[in-house]
Amino acid sequence: MKAFCLSLLIFTIIAGANMTVNAQDEKSFVVGIGKEVDFSGKRVTKVKFLEVTEDSRCPEGVDCFWAGNARLKIELSFSDDEPVTLEMDTNGPNSTVKFEGGTVSLIKLDPYPKNNVEFDRSAYKVSLKIEEADH
Repeated sequence: MKAFCLSLLIFTIIAGANMTVNAQDEKSFVVGIGKEVDFSGKRVTKVKFLEVTEDSRCPEGVDCFWAGNARLKIELSFSDDEPVTLEMDTNGPNSTVKFEGGTVSLIKLDPYPKNNVEFDRSAYKVSLKIEEADH
């Protein structure tokens, strides 16, 4: 699975201008901000990483009282219903969100902040896992 995610990440970086990445039968995947992943043949047909609305995670190399949180929005498209926008958090109960027919879990948001280092917000990539209920 790690090899698949790494391959998908490398493909996404190389493809740059390509706005869609195919996930096929994989349930865990990485998607860049503003990009979407296709799920052909499943109830969830697409997942789009819309935006990061907050990133207050404690930077590496800093001792913080609280680990902080990053909040992001994703959009799920379905084969038989209207798209749904979900808010997810890296820290707390919204790291796994239920939708009709399954759950989506936030595994990781990169890049992780570093002390006194600015990064390009377009570099955000989220690792997600979708589990759909059997019908």
